[in-house]
Amino acid sequence: MKSILTITALACLALGAQTSRADEWKVSREYKQCTNAVTPGKTEGRGFAACDRAELQRQDITLNEVYRQLKSQLPTDQAAILTKAQRGWLRQREDWCQFEKTLGGFPEQNYSWCVLEATLRQIETLRLSIQRVV
Repeated sequence: MKSILTITALACLALGAQTSRADEWKVSREYKQCTNAVTPGKTEGRGFAACDRAELQRQDITLNEVYRQLKSQLPTDQAAILTKAQRGWLRQREDWCQFEKTLGGFPEQNYSWCVLEATLRQIETLRLSIQRVV
């Protein structure tokens, strides 16, 4: 009985955390609809992870567009530095999110949200860089 209460409490916390974190970023309407449709309980971690993966596909398109936009505005030497930095960021994102996956709760959801959140942050970072170049 105690383990059921613990799992239920963790599920409620995860549901609230997922919703509030998503509100901080520019996520799609589809993502919000998907996360709102997840039913709390034993399978909610998989439900949120599926929403995260679908949103990551959408946000990867945005990330690549913003990256290409920034790179196109830079001289060759700066563009090379940007490429190196972006590759380093991708490695760091993967390493960090593999670590996040080990922290308990719902490992699949921990990983998928970590990758999505890092991607959303990088999109904003690249957009800020574009403003500084122009």
